Amino acid sequence: MECLLHLGIALSQKKLKTLRLIASMNERENTTQEFENPTDESVSNQDAASSVVEENDSVDETLEEAETAEGQAEPSAETEFEAVCKQRDEYLHDLQRLQAEFDNFRKRTIRERSEMREFLLQEFMGRLLDVIDNLDRALNTDSNEDNHESFRDGVKMIQQQMMTILSEYGLERINTQGEMFDPSVHEAMMLIESEEHQPGQIVSEFMPGYLLKERVLRAAKVQVAQAASTPSDQTETNES
Repeated sequence: MECLLHLGIALSQKKLKTLRLIASMNERENTTQEFENPTDESVSNQDAASSVVEENDSVDETLEEAETAEGQAEPSAETEFEAVCKQRDEYLHDLQRLQAEFDNFRKRTIRERSEMREFLLQEFMGRLLDVIDNLDRALNTDSNEDNHESFRDGVKMIQQQMMTILSEYGLERINTQGEMFDPSVHEAMMLIESEEHQPGQIVSEFMPGYLLKERVLRAAKVQVAQAASTPSDQTETNES
């Protein structure tokens, strides 16, 4: 655009100079003498004037060609802009579609997880119904000295049945008997001096602990052995 503007200004200035030259030549001529007795000078002036006219026509043609080229360039830029806008709209549409699909996937996943939890809970509760029925039977049985042992055996069987069901869902009892104290799965409730056990070894269990899927559900509460104090240690204690 700037090149075409500078070209038009240059051609206009040249045309203006040409018109001034023609006016100057007309002032010098005697119009009456030219028509009655034309001279070589007047003929020369006429030739110069016609040459100037031809040059002006050439300038006009150059300006028309420049305007035509400019008109052809502008539609090309507009076409490119429209193509970019169309591509932008396509990208925006694809992004909105992907966002909607991801939102639907997230909602579907949450719904499926909720349904899975409900299904597993329903299955677990159904497995416990047998245990509850056996407990009801045990409680409805008359207990006396004659059937005390059988009653105890029945309750023990119910406990085993319960632990079997829970183990199928990943529940595992933490072993403490003869084990060394492990703070990650054991909780020390008491320290006791013992010559029969190594220092740090578990002596007894107050409350069992459990793992669920190899994660601590509850730490086992235990009694831990410590080294027995020597007579010298007792003497120092008494002196203090």
